[in-house]
Amino acid sequence: MKFAKLGLTGTQLTFHGEWRDSRVADPLTGVDRPINGDTIYSLNAELRRDIPETDWAVGIFLESYNENKVYRLDEVTHQGNQPAFSYVYVENKDLLGMTGTLTLGNILNQHDWYWRETYAPNRLGALLTREARSRDFGPIVSFKLKGTF
Repeated sequence: MKFAKLGLTGTQLTFHGEWRDSRVADPLTGVDRPINGDTIYSLNAELRRDIPETDWAVGIFLESYNENKVYRLDEVTHQGNQPAFSYVYVENKDLLGMTGTLTLGNILNQHDWYWRETYAPNRLGALLTREARSRDFGPIVSFKLKGTF
């Protein structure tokens, strides 16, 4: 979506999203459940502004997704991340004939998580173990040069 008609020349929003719903009869329980690890939703959005009559651009990017649990005979696992991964950037399209981009990533402080439950003799039996972990990885700064000189 371009915003020139709103007076914001050089500004555009790019978006891609997907949502899925799946069902399969669990071979162990006979109950309907989602397909193992299938994507539930995914989305990417970028708002970019190429500043008119300059070599500069700025933008912000957001990415989010979620997947179904994974069922095995004797365990259930689930992993993901939250909140959405996002970054902001500033770009110069003429740094010695190349494009230079400075990016500050993970501005919403995304973290990864994982949990697992194991059962004996299978998922219809007793819960044996439960584990959960989360990993924070903080801000990410990067600089990229693209092109030839």
